[in-house]
Amino acid sequence: MNQPSDTDDYYDLCVIGGGINGVGIAADAAGRGLRVLLCDQHDLGSATSWTSSKLIHGGLRYLEQYQFRLVREALNEREILLNKAPHLIRPQPFLLPHSPNLRPKWMIRLGLFLYDHLAGRSILPSSKAVHIPQHLPNNPLQCQFKQGFVYSDCTVDDSRLVILNAIQAQEKGATILPRWRCIHGLRHEDKKYWQLNLEQVGGPQKKTVFCKVLINATGPWAQTFIESVLAQPSPRSIRWIKGSHLLTQNTNNLTDALILQTDDQRVVFVIPYLDNFLLIGTTDILHQGNLNSIRVSQDEINYLLSTYNQYFTQPIFANDIISQFAGVRPLCSDESHAPSAISRDYTLEVQRNKHNSQALLSVFGGKLTTYRKLAESALALLKNDFPDMGKPWTQRASLPGGDFPYTSLEEMRSSFNSQFPWLDPQICKRVTSSYGTIAEKIFRDSHQEEDLGINFGAGLYQKEVDYLIEQEWAMCSKDVIWRRTKLAYELNKEQISNLEHYVGERTNLAANASQFSENHPTTLLKYHSSKKK
Repeated sequence: MNQPSDTDDYYDLCVIGGGINGVGIAADAAGRGLRVLLCDQHDLGSATSWTSSKLIHGGLRYLEQYQFRLVREALNEREILLNKAPHLIRPQPFLLPHSPNLRPKWMIRLGLFLYDHLAGRSILPSSKAVHIPQHLPNNPLQCQFKQGFVYSDCTVDDSRLVILNAIQAQEKGATILPRWRCIHGLRHEDKKYWQLNLEQVGGPQKKTVFCKVLINATGPWAQTFIESVLAQPSPRSIRWIKGSHLLTQNTNNLTDALILQTDDQRVVFVIPYLDNFLLIGTTDILHQGNLNSIRVSQDEINYLLSTYNQYFTQPIFANDIISQFAGVRPLCSDESHAPSAISRDYTLEVQRNKHNSQALLSVFGGKLTTYRKLAESALALLKNDFPDMGKPWTQRASLPGGDFPYTSLEEMRSSFNSQFPWLDPQICKRVTSSYGTIAEKIFRDSHQEEDLGINFGAGLYQKEVDYLIEQEWAMCSKDVIWRRTKLAYELNKEQISNLEHYVGERTNLAANASQFSENHPTTLLKYHSSKKK
């Protein structure tokens, strides 16, 4: 019988987990010449990676916790990622209103000075003090908030960032398997390889694969994966910290995001989102329930609404909430008592067998912003396992669709508009923001609206949906409207039902995909039903 290394089912690296850290490691490794397989029991980026605050940022408040290494690394990555994906990642000014009874001005000035100088900065402007009534048009804040500080970070389409890294990994030769679960992993001590048993979620297929090194990038499931699937003790314990967000209308037409200080020494973001909305979050709550059923609690809703209403003249109430979502951050357990004080830094643990081979590398913790650097650090730990592995390459390589200079974003959009002058301007803006230069390939050979096929509503046509199914692993309507396009907020129930039916027929899966047991935002049905059909 052939050794596993002689078969198509043998890989240098198997990555379990298709969140941002998993796809980042897979892309980096495949680009260095390693044979890589990645699988995830759900859709790519369907857990922690898409329930974030949609920010690429250093984390200003982490300076208070003396996490200077983490903040410096995140600030360095901020502009690297902005150049890698200028269509997905955008500079975003943040206004921090000064509240005299909370942090003093000198502390804020010191923190912003460190934020400006801990890392190199060539695109984003430095921080400054402002007079809020002059800075904010039609100032919506209460009269006591007159002084503030402005600094810059970036916003990002988090789930599309995951997809782009998965596409890049596949382009470099990796095998990507969404909705494939690893049900058992075994070290073959004498033969120096891992044997992994995989099964298709919602389907009949099973397969056995082999690898030299196993990567555990399962996020919230990292400890459970080691203890249950691999049947060995975990080197670290995880605390699940729930973060919740609310979505409301941007009635004040804010363009600046706000960072609101709270009485419990935390901060709450109010971020302009998808042109028409505000994203309000987040919370820090210890979660001890089912990972497939994470919900925003009433206490969290009250906390976020109360914080917002302490600052704004026009209050918002529960019936103003359009949507709400929650996710958990898998943080390494430390001595911190308060969830908000637990470090957001990542820890990489490598466990080997008695022969110092068959490495298991587990990722504990981490931030969306630092995924690329985390991947480089992970592969640096595996240098002896793969002595012929290529050098780091991701810092200056654009992500798919981002192959244009940051300063040429409007030129890229103009080029697309000139090729498709008959396409609605709002559709043009959305697809160039989502796909960058790939948008031209999606709409290639289209000369009029009729060439786009079925109109599912909100500017979503069959041609785009077919691309998402064929090239981006979309397997149900939820993949399309929540993670690939963010159009769930624009479609009514009938339109979503039609999309479910179409995607279900194309993928041979039940259109409602109920067997996938994924956590999705709660969106008020009254909002959907009020939309035009």
